[in-house]
This record gives sequence, structure tokens and C-alpha cells, in this order.
Amino acid sequence: KVYAPSPPGYNLLYTLAPEFLCGRAHPYRSDIEREMTLPALRDLPLIGTLGGEGEPQADVEMLMAIKPDFLLVASLTGDLDAAVPARTREALERTGIPCVYVLTRDLTDDPVADEFLGELVGQKARARELADYIRGVLADAERVTAQVPKEQRPKVYYAEQLDGLATENAQSFHTFLLTLAGDVNVHRESLSPVNSMGWEKIPLEQVMAYNPDIILAFEPVFYNSVYQNPGWKHIKAVQNKK
Repeated sequence: KVYAPSPPGYNLLYTLAPEFLCGRAHPYRSDIEREMTLPALRDLPLIGTLGGEGEPQADVEMLMAIKPDFLLVASLTGDLDAAVPARTREALERTGIPCVYVLTRDLTDDPVADEFLGELVGQKARARELADYIRGVLADAERVTAQVPKEQRPKVYYAEQLDGLATENAQSFHTFLLTLAGDVNVHRESLSPVNSMGWEKIPLEQVMAYNPDIILAFEPVFYNSVYQNPGWKHIKAVQNKK
């Protein structure tokens, strides 16, 4: 039994050996998300996450009751102390549950992470299949993107939260797909050094200055309201319904 207290680790194990998962770190965002989950995993207990601002924190007592064989902690840095908040780490140490750490800065780390986990849980053939697939997709994306001159690539704004006025900078792992697709994220760097990665609030005037060709919407509420919102009507992506 394995518990992965963050989406990167959960997704790695979900695709490699889902039968080993014993809990979820996050609640379902929608009925569709639940329906698309493997039937055998839909009703896994919600245990919570380790760290993450505004996220449901791990229920250590529930973890002790479920008794996973190890925790799979996936993080963006090589510093495990930074990956898990001190208070949570102390609570986990009291449980005595072993912790396995994998580095997942972005998708380019996933093949190595898959191979490591495949060795760990006895799924080496499946891990090799996934690793080869990921490396192939990354190579295809690089090949296709290289055929489009930089000046011809669309400018993309990633709109988060209900008002669309939160986003991620070009260094955020949340926008890695935009980097892979030609480094097209209009929000290059954080406006504030305090918020360097994730849900950074920016003014509408800044979005208007970016004037993106395409807007990617995270929240259905924003997507369903943006064409009726007078503040957004002068932005190219809205005018062209993209």
C-alpha cells in the first residue's frame, strides 16, 4: 500500500501501478473527474496533502490507521526538508512510515522517476513502457515546435481563479506544457518575488498589455463569463473567441 500526498506522485503511481494506491491527496474538482478515475479507485479515502497553500492537510491519524508501506513524496527540488513542511514532517516521523522521494521538476524527470518506481514496486516492464512513451512524446513535441518560427507562435495567457486574474510565470512547473509548446507563456516573470509560482494575482491592465492570442481558462466560471465581461472585450483572444 502506497500513499502519494501530492498530484505528481499520485499521477506517477496511478499510471504505473494504480492497485497500490491507498488514498487521495485532493478532493475531486468535478463529477467528470471522478467518472474518469478508474472505478476501483473512485472511493479511495481522502487523506490530504503534505504542504501546499490552501490545500487539505494530511490526516496523520488516518494515515496511521491505513498503515501504508511507504509514502511517495514527489517534489520540485532535491531538498526533502523543503518539500515537506516542518510541522507535517515531525508528525510523519512519529508515525514511523517510511518515505520515498522522487524528483519531479517537470515532465522531463518522469521517465527516470517511472523507472525508479518500477524497480521499487516490481513493475519494471510497465515502467519501461511509460518511460519510452514519455521520451517519445517529448521528442515529437520538440521536433514539431522547432518547425514554427518563434515570431509565428501564438501568445498564450493562462487564466486561473474565478476572475481569470491569477496566472503562473514561465518558470512554473504548472506551465511546462506551454514551454514545451514553444515557450509561449506571456507572463514571463512574477511581478512579486514573494509569489514566484502559482496563482499569482495580476491586474486586468497587465493582461490587456500582454494582449494574448489565446487564453487557457482553468475555471469553468471564468470561461463561461469572459465573453460577457466588458473588461475583457478588447483583448485579442476574446475578440477572436480563442
